[in-house]
Amino acid sequence: MKISIYPLKPNDIKLLDQAQTLYSVDFRAIAESMKYEIASMWKYENLTPWLTRNKYVTVNEDYCLINYPFENKYLILDKAADAKTSVYKRLDVCMPEEIKKLWVAVPHPDADRLARGRRLKLNYSYQSFRKRNNKILQKKYLGDLTPRWTIIKGREHLNDLIKSKGDGYIKRAEGSGGYAVFKVSEIKNNRQFNQLLQQQENSVRWYCEETVVGTPYSIQCLKEGNTIKIFGFAKQRVTEGKHFSGAEILDLRQLRGVVKAQSIKSLRRLYPLLKGYEGFFGIDFILKKNGEMKILEANIRLTAVTIPTLLNNMAGSVGSKFREDNKEANIKKDEMVLTVDMSNNLRDTLSSGRQSGSLNLTQKILK
Repeated sequence: MKISIYPLKPNDIKLLDQAQTLYSVDFRAIAESMKYEIASMWKYENLTPWLTRNKYVTVNEDYCLINYPFENKYLILDKAADAKTSVYKRLDVCMPEEIKKLWVAVPHPDADRLARGRRLKLNYSYQSFRKRNNKILQKKYLGDLTPRWTIIKGREHLNDLIKSKGDGYIKRAEGSGGYAVFKVSEIKNNRQFNQLLQQQENSVRWYCEETVVGTPYSIQCLKEGNTIKIFGFAKQRVTEGKHFSGAEILDLRQLRGVVKAQSIKSLRRLYPLLKGYEGFFGIDFILKKNGEMKILEANIRLTAVTIPTLLNNMAGSVGSKFREDNKEANIKKDEMVLTVDMSNNLRDTLSSGRQSGSLNLTQKILK
């Protein structure tokens, strides 16, 4: 396996330039998103055109509010009655006969069914996605690179953890976004945790992970064939110790020393899960004050930071900020904002106004 570090741009990536392919983004299958109404799912559906040029792409009716920098061929979907309904269930428009492949940024069981029904070649199945993103399996491969952890062996074991009043987190083997992450000290009478445990006790395993104090970071990667390219490095914005709300995209040249060495080491250890996979993924880790680094997990799919990082690289920036919360007064609930230090002539090509549901590229120079 060859590993390199390079600030990739969208037009550097072969998998984004496949003929006869319909490209789509739908984040609903990341853990809890298929079961709950999460309004932000609508905005993610319109991310695909930021990646592709002159390709078939799925978008919803809000796409017309966004000034994309490139031309594409749109398959426009109406929004459903609720935010749980996937792109693939609504893809009842007549597909051009030319389309023979379906590319999904994040797999979904509805995408599997659509591909089977229309005899389309699918890049990533939901079953494969679940296996590659099982956090317990990842931790077994990562070994001493990850914080100390133990599988919860049942109710009795869980009760012992609660009684111990230990410092740690209870996490679900299949989880994302911090929804299924709970502090040990807070789970005794936690209604949400008990409901999840009762619903999934027989099918989903949980584990307890020690608390690691430090700064959260991530690297963004692309795997094509037997080659992995690290194309992004970001400092994460995390609220309440577990919810992702944005990132500061760092100069890739800052990925050096222990962080670079441990990142590469983690990629080699995770290779059994990456074997056969083609696409984007990210690795989250904590950097402690003493310089020690602990890998938390891999998200083997397109992540929330993938597209902002690629656009940052395309703009020739050495640092941008991506936010998708509304904690600050100038961010609306349905917006994602990427503030890029435009350092070259791409300023006019990439900048867009503040439209609802868009990935906004502002011309603000970062201090």
